[in-house]
Amino acid sequence: MRKKILVILFFFFNFFIKVDSLYAKEFTTSANLEYKVDELGIVNVTNTISIKNNKSEKFAGSFILNLKNVDPQDIQAFEKAIKIPIRVNKENDTFQLILDFPEKVVGKDNLRTFVLTYQEKNLVSRIGEIWEISIPKILDNTFDNYNLTLSIP
Repeated sequence: MRKKILVILFFFFNFFIKVDSLYAKEFTTSANLEYKVDELGIVNVTNTISIKNNKSEKFAGSFILNLKNVDPQDIQAFEKAIKIPIRVNKENDTFQLILDFPEKVVGKDNLRTFVLTYQEKNLVSRIGEIWEISIPKILDNTFDNYNLTLSIP
């Protein structure tokens, strides 16, 4: 009887632990965005993005950022001073920036941090001394943590 109870408990806990791990989120993403407006109204955008592996068997081979009502210029991405290839797709008023990482970051709790920069000329309008600055909305729930800094002249 005691063995049967132990076997039942073993399968019970083993099942729930495995089910829980199957539904765990594969990655945790964080973003620090900096919008720097210059005297001419051009916005220099710097996205510092970190992707943490939550599972040992998964890794992020690419990253996609969707930007709506933005026309990014001079788009660049770097990871540890190495340039990351970027593909740009435009559909209607949405730009899709696709970064293909040249190296794999494998292993649970390992972190990939990269920087994505671009310039935008249409986010600022100035009437006299009044500056109106539009910050684009992130289209999907890409980020678990999101910080934004705005610097103006």
